[in-house]
Amino acid sequence: RLFFFKDRVNTEIYSLDRHDALPILLQLTEGFKELGYSANLQTMDRDPKNNIETVHSMIDRGCDTFIMIGSPFGMEEIENILIKRQLNYVSYNSNCHRQVRVDSSCAIAEIVNHFLALGKKNLFLANRSLDIENPGSRCRAFCDALSNEARDRIFLFDKKLFSENDYDRSYFEQGYEVTSRILKEHPDADAILYLSDIYAMGGAKYISENTSLRIGQDIMLTGFNNNPAVRFGPFPITTCHHPVDKIAAAIVDNAFIGGEFDIVFKAEVIYDNFYNSKQC
Repeated sequence: RLFFFKDRVNTEIYSLDRHDALPILLQLTEGFKELGYSANLQTMDRDPKNNIETVHSMIDRGCDTFIMIGSPFGMEEIENILIKRQLNYVSYNSNCHRQVRVDSSCAIAEIVNHFLALGKKNLFLANRSLDIENPGSRCRAFCDALSNEARDRIFLFDKKLFSENDYDRSYFEQGYEVTSRILKEHPDADAILYLSDIYAMGGAKYISENTSLRIGQDIMLTGFNNNPAVRFGPFPITTCHHPVDKIAAAIVDNAFIGGEFDIVFKAEVIYDNFYNSKQC
């Protein structure tokens, strides 16, 4: 998705569908509104060439500042275009030279150590990709917190269950399906870490329907974006809070300054029984 700010200066905000994108976009809308901008919505494409053409079109229309949420397809070329044209840009949670991001690796390490301290021994990670080589990835942090053998404890979601027409439903179904695979191959699993809360909710649904395991006791589950469905739902699921207000403020404050920067925020772990939460 793309947010198009226009008034004194046109600002483009590109985003992939992310569970934490909407609150950030709302905060950004308010932040830029105070600077005299208004917002319109466009749709990004999965074809890098089309996205690059869109960027050129927006530049031709007078846009000089781009805020990218996630990593639009063709991200590297888009950044090169913006640098060459000497345009302002900031990215959120993407690998750019001017970025604001959330470091989830610290939270992963804290959660793994917390589960180990509770006596859990068979931990698994349900993720979208096997991104082990990236030092800041959740896969890398998961492996570092356990051991190199943890690579075999990473299960990937079934991409065939993904639907662009209903993200939340497909994430829920992917969480349900991957949990089925984990428990069928490893019936002794006692902790599963998911990419996000909706996946974890799908996993909890599978466990409650098909096993006698007690979530929060026999098996621990965690998501990563403090979704209301987890906060107020029936299952005790550990999650993480991202400081959306601080993230949005950092993006707005740095949108018009020069030079490279890498502003990092830490995710706050919120445990399943809410007895403790802290920023690592």
